[in-house]
Amino acid sequence: MFVGYQLTCQFRSSNASPLRKLCTNLTSKYAAPRSNSRHASKLAFHTRRYIYIQKQHLPLKLANYRMQACRDCRRLLVTQVENSAILPQNMEWRTVSFYRFKPIPEKDLPQLREQMLSDFGRMNIVGRIYIATEGINAQMSCPKENIGWLREYCDNILDLQNIDLNFATEHSKAFDALHVRIRKQIVADGLESGSYDITKQPNHLDPEEWHQALSSKPQLVIDMRNHYESEIGYFEGAIRPDVDTFRESVKVMEEICKGKQDQEVYMYCTGGIRCSKAGAVLRSAGFKSVNVLKGGITAYGHYVKENPTINSLYKGRNFTFDRRLGERITNDVLSQCHTCGKSCNTHTNCRNSVCNLLFIQCDDCRIRLKETCGHQACLKIVENMAKRSEDNTKPGVEPWYEHGVRTRPKAVLE
Repeated sequence: MFVGYQLTCQFRSSNASPLRKLCTNLTSKYAAPRSNSRHASKLAFHTRRYIYIQKQHLPLKLANYRMQACRDCRRLLVTQVENSAILPQNMEWRTVSFYRFKPIPEKDLPQLREQMLSDFGRMNIVGRIYIATEGINAQMSCPKENIGWLREYCDNILDLQNIDLNFATEHSKAFDALHVRIRKQIVADGLESGSYDITKQPNHLDPEEWHQALSSKPQLVIDMRNHYESEIGYFEGAIRPDVDTFRESVKVMEEICKGKQDQEVYMYCTGGIRCSKAGAVLRSAGFKSVNVLKGGITAYGHYVKENPTINSLYKGRNFTFDRRLGERITNDVLSQCHTCGKSCNTHTNCRNSVCNLLFIQCDDCRIRLKETCGHQACLKIVENMAKRSEDNTKPGVEPWYEHGVRTRPKAVLE
């Protein structure tokens, strides 16, 4: 296997000529000796999204390297790479998320995006950040040694004083690259602008308060996540809507709560942001007692680990929208392999990216089906990939399934 370093590129065009040119320039400038890899005599080579530099040729003086792409492409920006940015293979990572609903002028969003790309890139932070006029929503992996810097950055640069950094219960480098995207909303709710007041926040119960409240078995507890998230883990007794998106969750929530303004409502999600918005919707509609789990299931997972004598009210795994696709809260296995029906709670994506089906698969089926969903076309493509075919990665190939189908494997596999 090739051993080297990956440079993340903010590159959205299918035209790879800027990447190719950059690799050629680097190779010619820093002569590479022979290599045992199939990229022999090349210092740098690229795929559609990344540039790779062979390990033996680092460190290189590539700080602030910029290149202007052709006119029909966005500028190609290679993440700064300098001596201090070269990561050892045993780097300790912390997976962390944070959000805040805070007005940001629309005209300031592009500049904020560029600043975050530059600053976080310099500190080797990778992840996915959404910014909008309503605030910021971030999920990232940060080197452990840079966590202090991240806290100060949130306080002083982003003006997010005392923000809660929500750390995962299991840590790894959960993202491949850094993306900062400007959106209309940091969480898309499907509601008309001005239909609710986001400042009317629900009661945010810390994990201990939430545990005590649910121990009394309240009548109305709603899981605000998607169906594939709650399939592998949930709070016992909760209503788990069969939905694909948060937009659908909001509609179902309104239907469930219709006429129950005087009843206590409890809601939870992965990290808290969806419930913050959903709770504001109910509060704006006149609901008197809306309670949400502060920090979401992630925070509750920490509470369970720190208090091993308590009986966790959440069973199973907590689905995550990153490379991990979940983290364990308890050892309970509540779901089955979508291929053979064996008890299993491990999500995966079909190895054929044109399929990209999200499904649950046991180890035996994963090996037998070569990490695919089992569709004959997917198996054939993966076999061709092993023969260095690029059928699976041609630019412009549309996904086989719409998003709703890609997250409902039973409709495809049965």
